[in-house]
Amino acid sequence: MYRNLTAYSDVFLANLHRLIRRVSRLAKLSLHGRGIRFWGLITAVLLLSLFAGPVGDAYLDQATLVRANTIHRQAVAASDLEDKALMVGIVDQLRTGLPDGDRAQIGPIIVDEARRYNFDPLLLVAIIMTESSFGHTEISHMGARGLMQVKPSVAKAVALRNGLGWRHADQLFDPAYNVRLGTQYLFELVIQFRDVKKAIIAYNYGETALRWRIKTGQKLPTAYFRRVKNNYHALRERFGEDVPWEAVQFDQPLR
Repeated sequence: MYRNLTAYSDVFLANLHRLIRRVSRLAKLSLHGRGIRFWGLITAVLLLSLFAGPVGDAYLDQATLVRANTIHRQAVAASDLEDKALMVGIVDQLRTGLPDGDRAQIGPIIVDEARRYNFDPLLLVAIIMTESSFGHTEISHMGARGLMQVKPSVAKAVALRNGLGWRHADQLFDPAYNVRLGTQYLFELVIQFRDVKKAIIAYNYGETALRWRIKTGQKLPTAYFRRVKNNYHALRERFGEDVPWEAVQFDQPLR
């Protein structure tokens, strides 16, 4: 039992050290954005609580093991808050033109949806920048709506097959709902095409039209993909050193 608890404590402390290093990046971003400071304060308070109580031989005590598990959950919560704080700061720096309330809301939404499908949150930001420049009330000439410019017909189909509570097209003007649907649709395209690049092309061009081009050996339309990729690389260049998220490999097919 001692050996198991010691191994547990070693892994736990290693995770704490990693989290502390990540918070140093958070502090760096907090110098640039007002919106991040509140989240950063919450994260800092949670991190300080991690060091309360004895360590060492106390790990042999069952009550302390329970406490360690509780603290571990707090560390996970702190990590989640840090990711959201980073994104709030990034959105703030991008000067999106969103009202303060929407700007503070959209960062956590992007992180939650990116984590749900194992995307780099900055990829979702790049798509939003390409599609609507963060205009959550935008309507394209094809009728696509909201931040990720989802067509109502596509949104309805995605919502119904995933139990996402479709009622009417105006739901797409809600940033949270739009990002959730748009990210779900992008994930479905990645699964279908087994390729991030093709999924992004299909997101804009249409999956049926893209399949026809692939089947008939025609050249893929890449203008939209290049815009997303350029926006993504610009975001990674600007914020990549400050974020913990793994970069997207566009030209590497999924296995």
